[in-house]
Amino acid sequence: MVSLAGLAFLAGCSAPHAGVNPPGGTSKIAKAEPPPWRFFLTVTPEQIQAARSSPECRRAEDDSDGHWGAPWEGIQLSIRLQKKVFTNGEPVVACVTLRNIGDRVRYFWVSTPQPERDTKVILLRGQEVLPPADGPKPGQSLQQRLKYVWNGSQHQESLMPGTQRQFFRNLSEMFDLTVPGSYSARAERWGVVALERVPDRPGYLRGFSTNLLSGTVVFQVVGSRRSE
Repeated sequence: MVSLAGLAFLAGCSAPHAGVNPPGGTSKIAKAEPPPWRFFLTVTPEQIQAARSSPECRRAEDDSDGHWGAPWEGIQLSIRLQKKVFTNGEPVVACVTLRNIGDRVRYFWVSTPQPERDTKVILLRGQEVLPPADGPKPGQSLQQRLKYVWNGSQHQESLMPGTQRQFFRNLSEMFDLTVPGSYSARAERWGVVALERVPDRPGYLRGFSTNLLSGTVVFQVVGSRRSE
């Protein structure tokens, strides 16, 4: 679903156009076709007004809690936590936002099943990179590693200018956060796509893709409080 924050962003929250960075993948030329809109939105004035006051609607430079990464072809990625200190065993849920601040439609890949696999998180405890719980572990055999090979299909979804999509990842389920200490996390969104027309081939499009990174959020995990 498109978040209410995204609706407000569409309805009036301004943002500067992003600079163009080198594409993260090779280009492919394909015949242009009408975009396959998967759904349509009905937006009420009350929804827009409520969303305009949301912190998630702020421009990146005014949203230090959003931890926005560098823009690429008009799109940005953010990672946000509900607070900075968590008790040992308390769920740590990250909100990852993919925003289109440009003036062109962009696209991103969605996997089926397990769409959450497209929103990765890189987590460190101090300077140590923690392995994800749902990924292969050091020392495992090839047969054990094959259990983690994903099998499914993918499709592209559109991200209209001035809108954003949100994805939630429970870091407590993805990683071992039982050890008190300082942690830092960055989000990565796989397969973000920019399309442009090919000047010398009318009716055709060229696509570029990248893995988009957010900024870094830092949080603390402290020991459980003993009941008195």
